[in-house]
Amino acid sequence: MGTTTIEARCNARPTRLAFILPRPDRNLLLNVISRATTLWGGIFNPIIILDDATRVARGVHYEMLPPQRYIERQDDILRSFDPDILVNYSDDPLPDALKHFQHRTYPAARLDWNPWGRQEMSYFVDVYPILDELWDREFKGNQSPRIKLRFLEKAASEASLFLAARYGMYSNDDTYEFLTKNFAAESFAYDAEFKAALKHGAFHSPLSLTGFHCITRRQHVHSHAFFLLRPEDPFDVMEYWNLRAAGVALLPFTLEDFREFENPIRDFGAASAYPINDTVTNMPTIIKAPSITDKEHEEVTKWIDSQGLVTQLSRMGWVPHSRRDMYGVGNELDIDPIRGFEGNAVSVLNDGHGKLQGPKPSFLTSQHHSQHWSMDMSFYAFGNSTASYRLPWLNSGCDALVGHRIGSHFEMDASHVSKEGMVSQCDGDDGDVRLSPITSIEVVKAFLQGSGIEYVQTSVPGLALARIIEMMGSFHSCEVFQNEAIRQTLEDMVKGDPRTVHSVKISLIQTLKSYQIYEKPASQAEKGERAAQLLNRALEAKLFKLGLVFQCSRCHRRNWYATTDFTDKYNCKSCFAAEDTPHIHEHEWYLSSDGLFRSGNKLDGNVTVLLALNFFEHILDRDLRYAPSFDYKIGDKPNEMDFGIISTGMFREVETIFGESKSGASLNADERAKLRTFGEKTGSYICFCTLSEDFSEGDKDYFRELYEADVKIILLTKHLLEMDYFTLLKYKSDKHPGRSKTIPDWLMRLTVINNLGDDFAKKHHLWL
Repeated sequence: MGTTTIEARCNARPTRLAFILPRPDRNLLLNVISRATTLWGGIFNPIIILDDATRVARGVHYEMLPPQRYIERQDDILRSFDPDILVNYSDDPLPDALKHFQHRTYPAARLDWNPWGRQEMSYFVDVYPILDELWDREFKGNQSPRIKLRFLEKAASEASLFLAARYGMYSNDDTYEFLTKNFAAESFAYDAEFKAALKHGAFHSPLSLTGFHCITRRQHVHSHAFFLLRPEDPFDVMEYWNLRAAGVALLPFTLEDFREFENPIRDFGAASAYPINDTVTNMPTIIKAPSITDKEHEEVTKWIDSQGLVTQLSRMGWVPHSRRDMYGVGNELDIDPIRGFEGNAVSVLNDGHGKLQGPKPSFLTSQHHSQHWSMDMSFYAFGNSTASYRLPWLNSGCDALVGHRIGSHFEMDASHVSKEGMVSQCDGDDGDVRLSPITSIEVVKAFLQGSGIEYVQTSVPGLALARIIEMMGSFHSCEVFQNEAIRQTLEDMVKGDPRTVHSVKISLIQTLKSYQIYEKPASQAEKGERAAQLLNRALEAKLFKLGLVFQCSRCHRRNWYATTDFTDKYNCKSCFAAEDTPHIHEHEWYLSSDGLFRSGNKLDGNVTVLLALNFFEHILDRDLRYAPSFDYKIGDKPNEMDFGIISTGMFREVETIFGESKSGASLNADERAKLRTFGEKTGSYICFCTLSEDFSEGDKDYFRELYEADVKIILLTKHLLEMDYFTLLKYKSDKHPGRSKTIPDWLMRLTVINNLGDDFAKKHHLWL
């Protein structure tokens, strides 16, 4: 592998925790809020309640529209936040709908530890180093500090779930005394006078202190919102907490006190009105919590309008959703990781091994070496096309692979895969990360392991494929297989029988009947020139060897000799006699296949695979890593997959595509069964490739069954596999892939429509 350079965009931030509560227990929820108040970044840690038996969801949106299962919505929230660690307040495992988070889940008891056996402390970075920094920077020797701290009395916080969630609370009374003594913090009463004078940013509460050095991205769709809730409903309070953690600016109130917020509502509405572009202005919305009725929602909205507090106010009948990946429609919530201390880091790797020195939280010193934080890493590799630093997300096998290769910790501290790249767990003021190489085959193996499938080994055809690509140098060279005459000539030469250069050129010209230059039919001379170009590329790609046919003067047999087989003499291949080389200008040049290209059984399968990989390299803008054909097991049954692709495009989730290629034959019953099982277990795209003009009707019926069973499929026929680069770019542009969430999603829609018909597409609401 040699020496390579790797660059990473790094972000040192609090470890993202998600608190998992088994039931809507009030005391348990207060305990979680208290814990979040003591953690750095605690205000951004989502809370999930699993048991919704007592949840009340009122309103026409819950009654008339197809409901989303409550647990599925919690899955969406967790996926959107992408927590590093899930803290479970129950001994039970997560429900099946959340099982992909189980390997990141640890009991609540792990939040505290006693590393030296002397004093229990927070496992993750708490807020006290921030208070130390704040003391030195703002309060030490300063009679008029810029920052004002205020807190709600503990008894008032314990009496109201909502107020505890809004301002935070401490379980230890000494902490309030500490803030009062050292930071001149004052308590306040949440009364009518306080509400009327409320100003955004007027003071910091215990909970807002946890957000120091944390930057969140403002939401695009719901950046500012009023939030109407019942203060003692655990689910309403949970929704409020999670919306704020997602980066929505909220002004919350209840049915009992909304009229007391007249001035804050006016100020918040004015701050919410800002231009998005030259023609669109953002305006606030009033979101109701699930327990609020439509009538109550309407009452509050009408009052705000009647008082003239907000120029334009819309109502939202349910809490905004995330990860509702509807085609062509943006999510209501898009949650980015919080940013802390950012920077670029460059490392020189020797044979893939090295160390990355990333940024670290500025307020941490050597005294805090037993508290843990996280660092996001998005990698840019240079000169290394084999290593893969972007892996499939939420897969236990991939997390385990990264945990062994990146960083130097294990179990709860192990590195793992994130939506954007990788996350390394760090401690104290140490931001160094160990790096080791990860190959694409290892990624596929780990991904399958996390999906309950055993990767056995690279198959014999897979080894041949890797060797062909090594010989040819790149996928770009493999484009020569797109010409049918080249493929047929190789088939004809499977036993090594040579063909004249002239006859091969004639075959090439015959395949160029529809060849165009700048969308105009090419002349015969231009077709001849194109045929010569294709032949030269085939020679450069080492598909053919150039040589001559000589007749031995001893045995009178004719044999083909490569240009490397003779000088002024040659040895007869039949009788081994030494012969003088005749004048070559008197002979016609011949082509012959050699090496792997003389093996028909290997070539037949691999040509389709090579064309499929070449297609995906272009359509995915070269953002892919691949694994050649491999053997695998589901249970005790062995199977083979023709290729695997890891789509590694930046700024989107990594996707996996696995392929079954055919030169023309239909799939048999065993192949259909194994591919369906594979697609259901992995959730990957299954790509079917053929060098035929179309799939058989039996295969099409099978594809319809797969799609209706929610198996994602991509169907590639000869038409797409033989497209040259520029034609493919135009094809991609004309079909508007930008409106799809991802390129593989667009490919699925496009190829299903093209191959399975308009009626099937209309039935399943498929369009481009």
